[in-house]
Amino acid sequence: MQRSWSSRRRRGQQETRAPLRWIALVAAAGLIVWILLSFLGPDSTGPRLPPIPPTVRVVTGTVGVADARLRLYEDVDDGFAHEPGVSSGTAGAFTLEWSPRLSDRREHLYLIVEAEGFARTVVAAHADPVHARLEPGVAVAGHVLDFEGAEVPDVPLRIAMAHDPALAREVRTDRLGRFSVPGFPRGAPLEILILQPGALQYVEARFHAGDSITLRVHRAEPVTVQLYDPTGRPIAGARVALPGPPSLEDHLPAAYTDANGVAQLRDVSRGGPVRLQLKADGYLSAQISAVPNLISRETLWPARTLELQVWDAERGGGVANLEHEVELVEDLEAWHRSSSGGIQHRFPLRFSTTPGRYLLDLPAAPVELALEAPGYRYRRVRVRAKTTRTSAPLVPRGSAPTAMLRLRPRPGEEPAPIAMPMVIVDEDTGWHRVVDLVPGGVDVQVPPGRDLFLASVGAQDGFWTPKRAVRSPAAGELLEVVVGLRAARYIHVTARRPLNGELLLKDTKQGALELPLRAELRGGRAVLWGRPGRELLLEVRYEGNFFVERVQVTPGHGDVRLDLPVTAGAGVNVVVADSAGNPIPFAEVRLWPPAADGVYSLHHRPQVEFSDADGIAAFLRLQPGQAAVEVRADGFGRESEAQVRLKQGETTHTPLELGSALVWWGRIMDPDGKRLAGVWIQALGPAAQPLRMPNGQQWDMYNPEDGAPVQAVTDKTGEFAVLDETDGKALLVVDAPEGDEFGPAAVVPAGREIRLAPAAGLVLQGVRGRVTGVFWLLPGKRALLLYRDRGMTFRPVSLLLPAGRQSLYVRMRDGRTAVFEVDLVAGETLDVTPRLER
Repeated sequence: MQRSWSSRRRRGQQETRAPLRWIALVAAAGLIVWILLSFLGPDSTGPRLPPIPPTVRVVTGTVGVADARLRLYEDVDDGFAHEPGVSSGTAGAFTLEWSPRLSDRREHLYLIVEAEGFARTVVAAHADPVHARLEPGVAVAGHVLDFEGAEVPDVPLRIAMAHDPALAREVRTDRLGRFSVPGFPRGAPLEILILQPGALQYVEARFHAGDSITLRVHRAEPVTVQLYDPTGRPIAGARVALPGPPSLEDHLPAAYTDANGVAQLRDVSRGGPVRLQLKADGYLSAQISAVPNLISRETLWPARTLELQVWDAERGGGVANLEHEVELVEDLEAWHRSSSGGIQHRFPLRFSTTPGRYLLDLPAAPVELALEAPGYRYRRVRVRAKTTRTSAPLVPRGSAPTAMLRLRPRPGEEPAPIAMPMVIVDEDTGWHRVVDLVPGGVDVQVPPGRDLFLASVGAQDGFWTPKRAVRSPAAGELLEVVVGLRAARYIHVTARRPLNGELLLKDTKQGALELPLRAELRGGRAVLWGRPGRELLLEVRYEGNFFVERVQVTPGHGDVRLDLPVTAGAGVNVVVADSAGNPIPFAEVRLWPPAADGVYSLHHRPQVEFSDADGIAAFLRLQPGQAAVEVRADGFGRESEAQVRLKQGETTHTPLELGSALVWWGRIMDPDGKRLAGVWIQALGPAAQPLRMPNGQQWDMYNPEDGAPVQAVTDKTGEFAVLDETDGKALLVVDAPEGDEFGPAAVVPAGREIRLAPAAGLVLQGVRGRVTGVFWLLPGKRALLLYRDRGMTFRPVSLLLPAGRQSLYVRMRDGRTAVFEVDLVAGETLDVTPRLER
């Protein structure tokens, strides 16, 4: 009986435990699935990085009003709010906690204060404690006049407060042209959008709440823009709009391109150039300068999205406070300004939901990112043309001190808005920033206690400012600089035939950071701005097969009028096809044009074009004589080349055929024979340009920037396969991107095991500002280009090479050269001062 009861009890316990076991099994399975999804989900680029524990900081202060509502924001335009808000005590004191999300520095921190009966106020929380003074709201009031001084009724206005998009009001003028909007804090900077139909529509940003405001409407003209992709196809559905502050962005005048890529924006120009913002799905956003009564033809480049993972090299967590601006330092001018009309591309940084992961829209070209985060060392990261994901460890350090420079234009009589690009340069360290000087001024973070130079980037909107020097204040302090604006001179251009084209105006004595001014020639006529008293070079490119005209011009006290000749040139259409006769689009075609003696020279820089959808690359405006052509394309074999005879006034058709490529196989290992995963492999084609050495020898020069992009990355077994585009005569450059443990290696041929040598550093001293090229001399009279002149060198040249004895060749701008050998030690950096000879 006892045994039967015990058996029933055990069976009852087993029946009770059975559901619990199933629940436990289901929960364990769910946990395993969640862990796998977290590692293999669509947002993953490898093991997930835990966020660094947030640093809790405290902001204290007073507002002088009891029960005021307070909230902290980092960069209020983007809306990163720190919750929860608090209320001030009976004495108006408050205490708020915040964990940095965008930056450890307080320059991005703002405090928004609201209280019953007082105006909503935004104050900078740069200092601690913060003292905010609330005042009863004042009315933003004024009147609107036309160009003859008469009152204008029923003008729609949108009035917003800078740094606070939430405080924006819409109003119309009454029958006497007056307007009034209450509820603004006294002295608050204002952004006023004027939307009068049939008159100039623009943003006025030079007034503050409480000022006596007089706005003017002016006669306006439309601007027309036509957008193409790099193959010449029109882009439909692109948005063309006036750029403006976030508080007014949704209300700014805008238009969309039609099926022909054409959009017309009315009432946005007073007759001079106007800046426009271009946006299209799948393309890089850009800004252009358009001219009324002319069609501005622009090219938008396809964009790719790079997923950037930034993590702490010591603690292993994702860095969640990367600076907003990510600088592209390779081919900056080529991608920021297109060849068609002075486009300035923007590369915005977007934040993902995972700490330490960012999204960046980039052109499909090799670039180098300059990453900077508070509390970490500055680092540059190379990004290959086809790379969509990359990572970068940042090494912690103490936060660098910064100062603040406030640039304000000198008040003038010109009522139209001024947005002038200016460059701030520290010529000793290479630090520089390009900012837009707006009517309300601009604040810029600068290194403390440095000699800085300020200069305008070309003559914009009829104004320019001379270069001047200032010394930045001490760390944490603010220096206000008034920038004097000077009127530029008109340059009226008239061609002897009614042709269309493009004009490029360069300052022959300008610095490398200043960009040329572009304009469009329409019907043989164009107007540009020029600095008075400067030696300028005007370059005119006509549409069609005509020579490029270059004219020296120096504007004086008055306007300049130029009468330009039109001379027929030679042309060539290079038709690229495969062995079956099918056209090859996007093939890279290089042409060495005839020189003054009628014969091409490989020592000169070639012209580069890409074939269109029909496989045609067109070259125009050439000198008659003998030219050389070379063609290459991804996925095809050795490049094809030919010589072409050009005749003035005629266009020659030259067919070139590319064959299919074979496949190379290889394996990458470290010095101990361990296979390496994640190594980049780049194949360089045969040298197109010879390198002449001081002893009269001629070496084959290989330029990584001229070769194909990264073609392969080794797998977990260290193996790779790349296309053989050069009949086995190429040079392979392999690079481990995850750090500086190994240096680059170069081998020929491929198809064998490659061992990377430990890396060593090399710093060339005494060559600052004068070096034009540094070459790594390899066996077999092959030279790999390691460094080339970027227009301005601010610091000694730093290189990374394999340890051991290496041979180098340095070429200077003044004609001096040096060939020398160095013994490099793994993990160490060697400083060398080359002995230069004529």
